[in-house]
Amino acid sequence: MLKSIRTIFAVSTIAVGAFAQTAAAASWGLLTLSNNSPYFMSYTVMSDGWNCNDAPLRGVAVDASPNSEVELKILRKDGHGCNGEQGIFMLQMSMPTYKAVPLPISYTSDGCLVDPNDRANQLGYQLNYIVEVVGSCPSYQLIITPAVQ
Repeated sequence: MLKSIRTIFAVSTIAVGAFAQTAAAASWGLLTLSNNSPYFMSYTVMSDGWNCNDAPLRGVAVDASPNSEVELKILRKDGHGCNGEQGIFMLQMSMPTYKAVPLPISYTSDGCLVDPNDRANQLGYQLNYIVEVVGSCPSYQLIITPAVQ
C-alpha cells in the first residue's frame, strides 16, 4: 500500500511539474500599432492564416484614430501541435484609399517578432504600405504608413 501511494505521489509530482513548465513556456508580447496616416484605421485579426495563438483571437479588431497608437497583446499557444512552432496571424487594415494587402505577423513563444516585411517576402506578398519595426522582445511598435495618402 505504501509503495502504491509513493508511486501515485511521484507521478502526480511529475504531472504538476510538466504543467507548470508548459504554462510558463510562452510569454506575453505586445504590438503597438501606430497609425501614421490622416485616416481612421481598423486592424482586424483574420481567420485565414491564424495558428498557434492564445492571443489575439480570430476576429479581434482594434481601431486607431489618425496619427495615434493602439496595442495588441500576443501570446503563442503551447501544446496542441504548436510546440516548436511560431504564432502566426494576418492583420487586415481598413485603408480608405485602397485595399490593403494583409500584414503577416509571426512570433516566437517569448514574444519575439519576425519582421513583417521579411515574413511578407517569404510568403510572396507585396505589401502596399510601409511598415517600420521598432523595439525588441517582447515589445514592438509597428509604424504603418499608407503608400497613398
